[in-house]
Amino acid sequence: MKKLRLLLFEKCNRSCSGCCNKQFDLTSLPECTDFSQYDEILLTGGEPMLEPWLVLDVMKEIRETSSAKIFVYTAWVRDLFASRAVMMLADGMTVSLHDQSDVQPFLAFASFCEDLDRSKRLNVFSGITIDEVPV
Repeated sequence: MKKLRLLLFEKCNRSCSGCCNKQFDLTSLPECTDFSQYDEILLTGGEPMLEPWLVLDVMKEIRETSSAKIFVYTAWVRDLFASRAVMMLADGMTVSLHDQSDVQPFLAFASFCEDLDRSKRLNVFSGITIDEVPV
């Protein structure tokens, strides 16, 4: 299975010490315009959901030329309508909860999208408590 991790941009609302993007010189990474050779495409950033309409445009472009599964990796699901629109076009989404303030927006998002038959994954950082995790 051939996977592509597509970094859409550097912009992020956090400064995580363990950020995987700090491993790269993002300006020197190659630009990918041919998605046809991939089985899975992982959309990430920075924080992709800071620009959800860009994410939607990229997913539409991928869908035009590829049958790859598309997964979005995010920690920002505060705009419920934009997040749902992305979730509807994606094959799945992984949401990371970095701090306690992320819990309520995530629970609202999970409830708002519970009817969507998509892959849903949750990463919970240390110290976060969730009273009830939606299924």
